[in-house]
Amino acid sequence: SKLELFPGGKGANQAAAAARLGYPTYFIGQSGNDANAEFLKGSLVESSVKIDALKTVECSSGSAYIFLEPSGENSIVILGGANQHPWQLSDFDKDLLSKAGAVLLQREIPEYVNTEVAKIAKDSQVPVILDAGGADAPLGADLLSNIELLSPNETELARLTSMPTSTEDETLEAARHLMGAGVGSVLVKL
Repeated sequence: SKLELFPGGKGANQAAAAARLGYPTYFIGQSGNDANAEFLKGSLVESSVKIDALKTVECSSGSAYIFLEPSGENSIVILGGANQHPWQLSDFDKDLLSKAGAVLLQREIPEYVNTEVAKIAKDSQVPVILDAGGADAPLGADLLSNIELLSPNETELARLTSMPTSTEDETLEAARHLMGAGVGSVLVKL
């Protein structure tokens, strides 16, 4: 057995991927004041992500521990750290959001932050894309109505809608349910 350390988090991975594709990418987020923070910041910068809006807060950085069993199954333990620490968007953050080409969100940060970000973006006619993974809880109406594209997998879709998703027809009906709640489009990952 061995221990390996990799940078990540859904939001950081989204930002790194967009920047590596050549899109000017800012990361609005929080890191802790621990040793992992510099590692995480360095990996973002290495991917050409601009970290001007990445704040340091007085706690540990968010982290996930993935335990891989010999059978191939895994178990994940998530420590929210800075991701769950209280947030406040600055005027700089809000300006970045209002001028963005698109805003990518994920659920490893508090929903109230995603809701505020999504409202700012939508009010500025910036499309909002939300990866539904990261939290096992319903999405609030204020957030749903500000999302242009929601991307759950089948299990997340079932949890979000309390509807079955075992068949293609059930999956389509559950996706339509979310669209009826104000989401522009739903892209289900199979």
